[in-house]
This record gives sequence, structure tokens and C-alpha cells, in this order.
Amino acid sequence: MMIPNTMYCLLAIVLVANTTLSEESEREDRSDLESYIWLEREGIPDPEVPNSKVHQLLSEGLKHEDPEIVMCSISAITFYIGITSEFRVNGKQYHIDRKLREIPGLYDRLIEIWEQGWEAAQGVVPPLTEKNLPADLEDRMVNKTGCLLGDDLNMAWLSLPQSLAYLFPQDDKVYEIIWKQLPQYGPGSLLAGLFEGKFNHPKDEQFRIDMLTNPETELYWSRLAARSLGDFRTERSLDTLVQVLKDNNMKYSTPMFVILEAMLKHEAEAVPYIDLMEKTLKNRVPPAGTIHKELRITLIERLKHFKEKYAEEVELPSP
Repeated sequence: MMIPNTMYCLLAIVLVANTTLSEESEREDRSDLESYIWLEREGIPDPEVPNSKVHQLLSEGLKHEDPEIVMCSISAITFYIGITSEFRVNGKQYHIDRKLREIPGLYDRLIEIWEQGWEAAQGVVPPLTEKNLPADLEDRMVNKTGCLLGDDLNMAWLSLPQSLAYLFPQDDKVYEIIWKQLPQYGPGSLLAGLFEGKFNHPKDEQFRIDMLTNPETELYWSRLAARSLGDFRTERSLDTLVQVLKDNNMKYSTPMFVILEAMLKHEAEAVPYIDLMEKTLKNRVPPAGTIHKELRITLIERLKHFKEKYAEEVELPSP
């Protein structure tokens, strides 16, 4: 996502809040504002709510004459994409796809909001901190008095790059926005934006390589860098994955299993490293019950099929 750490905290709150839907989610006599608070908090993550209703509300909300409704619409989009991004980063699928990019006029409207904000700020991106969050955030959460990003539409543009990247991957204008704004929030935000936008220009690849080969990179981001180098396959990306796996010198732990998963995506080019991958899986045994334990089991099975797939094409090392 992603988005800065303060926003991650909000996403966690939203996830918890959405585990239990209130009886009010069934009401049909909501005010406009209540409808958009419901959409952000309960409607979007509820699989019983059809995409057509979500699209209608967002389409109308983004064009609404009330700035607070516009902001609520952006907030609903931002938090949905933020939550689902966590699943994509971990190679999983969220339980519902809202297909937001199909909303007519969405691209033009979001780009317009971003450009207006960028121009008003004269290209100076203010830091996203707790000060940017609504002062009454707790009341908004508990009593549903407003949407989570607040009411100031002038600040809406700050939350848009990640959403734009996911909604409109490989778009040139979005790419320009990502490189303008996200580096000012730190390398992790830029890494996430490039991942969501499926961008892989030479400078993007170099940035991912720099992130993964820096021993000081935090584990969350080194995992994402490794996953990205598997998704966007080049000779350099495979060489980097192999070298980092061999060096195993990262301060916050080397993401070995994610690296192995990324290496396998390189298909035939990864065949020379089968022995290295087998030794890593054999020697690295995480505690039982952890997600890494499950990933290791999956990788052992995948590597077995990988060897079978290329057995006739390449002379493999003996087991």
C-alpha cells in the first residue's frame, strides 16, 4: 500500500470493525451521509451487497454537490483498496472484487481531484501523520458520525496514488503521479505503488533491486521487493533473488520463502538453482502453525512439480 503507517493502523481498525455488522446496515431510510458511512464501513466488504449498488453510490457520490459526500466516496475507495492490498501483497485474493475500475468516469474524476490538490499545494506534499487524521476519529469509528479520511476535500488527493495504481495499472499518468508523490512518503510507499500499478520500467526494477539488496530494509518491504522481482521477471531480477538468498544477511531476517516463490516464477531460468532451493527448504523450518510453515509445505510441493516439469529438458542434479 501502500500508505503510511498511520493509515495502516486505521486499516486494522476497519478490519476489526467490519467483523460484526450492526443492525443499522439493513436500514433503507439513511441520510446521504449515513449511506456513505455505511458504504465505507459495511457495504463494500459485505458480499451480500451487489457491485451495482456500490458502483451507483460511488458514481453519484464522486459528483455530489456536498464535499463531505465526495470525501466519503474517496474514503470508501481508499480503505477498500488498502485492505485488499494486504491480500495481494501476500499473494492471496480478497473474498470480493468490487470491480471499481468499471465505474464510468472514475479515472477522470480521481485524476482531476489529484491534479487540483497537487496544483493547490504547488507540488509540495505534506507529510501524512496523525495530524492529518480527523480529530474526532474515535467518535467516527464508534458512533459512525463521519467517514474515516475526514471532511476536508482539499486533502483527498493525498490518499489517491495507491488507489489509482491499483485501479489503473500501467497507466502513464498514474505512473507519473506515483513517482511524484510516493517517494516523499518513503521507499516502502513507492514500492507498494509500483507493485499495485504493475509498473516495471528500468528505474522501477533498479529500485526493487536496491530495496532487496539493502540489508537495512524492513522485512515487510523486503518481502514485497522479492515478490515484485518474481512477478516482473528479468535476468537481473533472478540474479538478485539468488544472491540475496545466498547472502542471507538482512538485519530483519531474509524473506527466504518469498524469494523461493519468486524464483520459481522464473520457470526454466531457475532450473540451475534447484539444489539451492532444496537446501533452503530443508534447512529452514519455521515454527508449526505459522503462515511460513504453510508456505514452506506449499513450496516443497511446488518444487517437486517444478522438477518433474523440467526433468526432460534439463539435466537436474540428483536428489
